[in-house]
Amino acid sequence: MRPINDATANPALGRRSLFAATAAAFILEPGRRASADPTEQQADTAFMQLSRLLTGRTNLDPRTGHRLNAALATADRGFATQVAACTAFAHAHGLTAADSFIAALQVQQPSLAPVPHIIVTAWYTGVAGNCPLAAAIAYREALLFDPVADVLTVTYYCRSAPGY
Repeated sequence: MRPINDATANPALGRRSLFAATAAAFILEPGRRASADPTEQQADTAFMQLSRLLTGRTNLDPRTGHRLNAALATADRGFATQVAACTAFAHAHGLTAADSFIAALQVQQPSLAPVPHIIVTAWYTGVAGNCPLAAAIAYREALLFDPVADVLTVTYYCRSAPGY
């Protein structure tokens, strides 16, 4: 009698098949992302434009931005609409500095005033949303480590490990 988990019982479920399926998924991923929903791409573009305005950084990682935007949109279904409205507001008023944008937004569109805080908090902490829907998106890429990057390394995994 053969054991139930014998690899020869069903060779299609062997390690090689699993490896081939995983490799195919990674190879096909860029094509799937390129053909993503146009609405999602527009939402990501608006989110990244607003993120660059609010953080003052032009080199934000688009993959991290996509993940932050998706998590924030999952937590709040109206988030993409709010980001689009904030981006349109900034363009319509020619605002290119975060301070002037936030001040104008608080006066003219107070319902959108929390959006900049949500976005900046997500970029700097790497956490999107609030409990119980908070999602840890980035740790090493979180912007809060940048001010001390010249002196400290980001500690992840465990301290005192070889090569620490």
